[in-house]
Amino acid sequence: MPKIRLYNPIEVKKREFDSKILFSILFAQKNFSVVLGKKVNLYNYKKLFKPGIFFFKGLGPKNYKPIKELVNLGFVCFSSDEEGLGADYDTEFELRIDKKSLKLIEKFFAWGNFQKEQILKKLNDEFEKFIPSGNARLDILKKPFRKIYDEEAKEIKKKHGNFVLLLTKFTSSNHAAFTVKEGEEYPTKRLWHQREFEFQKDIMINLKKFLNEFNLKHPEIRLVVRPHPIENKENWKEWTKNLKNIHLSIDDYNTNSWILASDFNISSNCTTSMESAFLEKKTINFVTKKDELIEIKAFEKISKEVNTNQELIKVIEDWMIKNNHFECKNIYETEGMEYYVENKLSNFCDNILPYIEKSIHKISKKNDKKNSKINFLILKFIRNIKNIFYGFKASKTERYVGLQKIDSLQIIDVQKRLDHWLRALGIKKDSLFVKEIYPGCFCIEKKEN
Repeated sequence: MPKIRLYNPIEVKKREFDSKILFSILFAQKNFSVVLGKKVNLYNYKKLFKPGIFFFKGLGPKNYKPIKELVNLGFVCFSSDEEGLGADYDTEFELRIDKKSLKLIEKFFAWGNFQKEQILKKLNDEFEKFIPSGNARLDILKKPFRKIYDEEAKEIKKKHGNFVLLLTKFTSSNHAAFTVKEGEEYPTKRLWHQREFEFQKDIMINLKKFLNEFNLKHPEIRLVVRPHPIENKENWKEWTKNLKNIHLSIDDYNTNSWILASDFNISSNCTTSMESAFLEKKTINFVTKKDELIEIKAFEKISKEVNTNQELIKVIEDWMIKNNHFECKNIYETEGMEYYVENKLSNFCDNILPYIEKSIHKISKKNDKKNSKINFLILKFIRNIKNIFYGFKASKTERYVGLQKIDSLQIIDVQKRLDHWLRALGIKKDSLFVKEIYPGCFCIEKKEN
């Protein structure tokens, strides 16, 4: 029986790659084939792919055209909201949930009932499309999957010893694509975006002061700063260049490896708080500007909130010098977290499988087109020419942001990470294989006996 195809685009490699690989392994073992690749590549070859199930990471208005095209080609589309844990559906609903797109998709996989309820407040129909399922990014943080990070965590620990990890999320106030100078307004009039910018800017200003104060007061304590993947790294290089005990992490190690290797971590209204809670590591939520519209409620249960630089320095002193550790519960010790993340104890892939199986009969029965070796070389040549033209046409900022999101995604990258996962999970290496079916589109599936 031909395998059903699942198409799962990658937008930010450091944030998504491992969860997509695990997703591919779990579904390949269930006899599906999974195609990974940059979103642009999956869109470019949609007319050549055999129809299957396509996963969207958002349901804003920009997704309507590709969803409609895929449905017309015989695909079945599912969606989620990757930022749904902290999205504001009161002021931003039309940007996050496009009603025309909603009518075309099969189901919307929500992080939990909290997100589902926030969305349904704004809708009069389509209730049955919203399924609390969790998020695949959280499955990789659980046992036994998290052991894939053990090797990297040991390497980090050996190099840095004991350290505090600062995970930044200044995606508005320090975005790689634009800088808002002092006195300038944020480039949108939308309420939530303006408030998010002001919220982040206040924290960022305080953190920059904190780093200088901390460097002078405690040169003996190492602090590692790891910026969000789409932040401007050049600014961080400038802000930390003269701080001897501050290490800037912009390497290829996974953020989860850094979390596991750290004594504890600090973030600000960021999903890394949730990831830390799943990894059973203590976390500080550093918030210098209170704003109920922006702050994510779930983090109150799994982190210790700190509001000033002085308090943050004291918390670090207590932990690293006095061995007096602050208290906060991990995800498994915290009651009611299933309300926010459905897959606290379950598995995202298992949660969505029944809905996928019920939709298979709607997929058009067609085969891949132009999939010979000669056609592959022709398509690759065409793509290379387009990339060259894009390189001339795109601005320096556009190229920089693109590399921030995905620096490289070749078959060797996919194969290497798949092999690492299979080795860590004790699965036979030759039980699954990767094939580049179209340029930049990598199919993972089970080998036939």
